[in-house]
Amino acid sequence: MHGNIDILQHYLATTANHRLPIIAIKHIHMAIDTGNEQFVRLFLQHMHITKGDDAITISEQFKKRVIKYRRSTRISLSMLRMLEEEFNGLLYLIRPLWEAALTHSVEHNMLDSVQYILDNLLSRDSVWSGPSQNIMKKCIYLSIKVGSIMMFRILKGSRVGRIYLKSNSLDMERIKQARDSGHILFIKQLAEEMDHQSSDLLMPSKSIAEAPMTLFMAINNNDFVSVNALSHEIDELDMDTCQRMSKEMATFISSRPQVFKFS
Repeated sequence: MHGNIDILQHYLATTANHRLPIIAIKHIHMAIDTGNEQFVRLFLQHMHITKGDDAITISEQFKKRVIKYRRSTRISLSMLRMLEEEFNGLLYLIRPLWEAALTHSVEHNMLDSVQYILDNLLSRDSVWSGPSQNIMKKCIYLSIKVGSIMMFRILKGSRVGRIYLKSNSLDMERIKQARDSGHILFIKQLAEEMDHQSSDLLMPSKSIAEAPMTLFMAINNNDFVSVNALSHEIDELDMDTCQRMSKEMATFISSRPQVFKFS
């Protein structure tokens, strides 16, 4: 879908504004991906969704389906409100829809969107059963990966976030990866945040942030002097590191006499 509302309006006019088949709902995430709220609204208005049989039909369309949004997509707060408030709670009728919207919004640091999704889950106890602990785990580590302490606080402050962190230790390897990506201040803030956690679980230490410079930290921080000094530590660079490094760093590494292998 391209989100062209003129084309959609033309189609509806030529079909005498007949109701769209409810199975067309399986394309809703593609409509959301356009970022065009007016297009999504018009698309849904011509389905006349109700909470009865339509809800069952909608659920059937999304069984075992994996929803992913384009990296460039930003799911706005107003888009989420429209789905939830204008269309009979549609956002939460489709579990893969809101789960994908939640993880995508965390990854792109959309604080308001994440807060809205979590706040509206409070009255839906059944929604957060089973696999949702895995979704919260994914969200927490995404917030660590992007180095957003505000996002981490929102997740930690939610009901399911508190439950997850009360019974699960944070993975220190994930935190070290965040450090190597240059999120030093975030890790210090994270350690302070978790100091207040009443638990015997393993928590991040400020010493992780204060550890000696590594080659990966130097690469991600555009520290040419340290890269030059530490290049003997490894002889291979992984694809993720290569894709994240700046153009200047890639040029610097390529011009050096030591040749790295790329995996």
